[in-house]
Amino acid sequence: MVSSQSTPARTVAPVIKHICLYTRDLKRKHKRWQDGRLEFHTFNRRVMVYDDVGTHIGDTHRTKDQDVEDGDEFELDRGNVIVQVAERVGQRDQDITEIFARKPKPTATENPPQTPVRLLTPGVRPPSSHFQTQRPLTSLLSTTPGRRIGRAAIPSTSPYEQRQINPIPDEADHRSKRRRLETTLADAQSPTAVVSGTRPEGLHSTAKADI
Repeated sequence: MVSSQSTPARTVAPVIKHICLYTRDLKRKHKRWQDGRLEFHTFNRRVMVYDDVGTHIGDTHRTKDQDVEDGDEFELDRGNVIVQVAERVGQRDQDITEIFARKPKPTATENPPQTPVRLLTPGVRPPSSHFQTQRPLTSLLSTTPGRRIGRAAIPSTSPYEQRQINPIPDEADHRSKRRRLETTLADAQSPTAVVSGTRPEGLHSTAKADI
């Protein structure tokens, strides 16, 4: 039975091999060269250099118009190494299918999540929110409807007027006794009372009561 799933096409890129010489004596006039080998990856134009036992020395990248050929000399990006390319010794194919099959991860700005829009049926109220709407502070603190906070009730009459309207009982009695005493004294000092030699009644009793 033949499977219905098709195998994806295999993608390969050639890797060209060269022998080379390399040195770390960048400032010396007579440089000491050592044997090595390099591999030129054509799909990303990267040159990787190894020593004669396979230890990685360094690497660099070539531009689109630069290939690796016998007789080229260049400096690696790191390691302070100069490389001289010698003859080509072989080529192999590198499978790069997985490299091109990788999909870039979407960034945060790409395809932001969309909130679904709810369509309300006519006559149906949306559910109330968990949080109630804000109410003014006066409505929360006021206990009497229509009463304002921060303004005291001002009486229409002064304290003196209130005492005149509603006198204190003790004070009213004192004023009555004082009026009677003043009337008695006035009658005693009148000319008619002095000539007749009579003394108005109630003088002694009123004075004693006041004492």
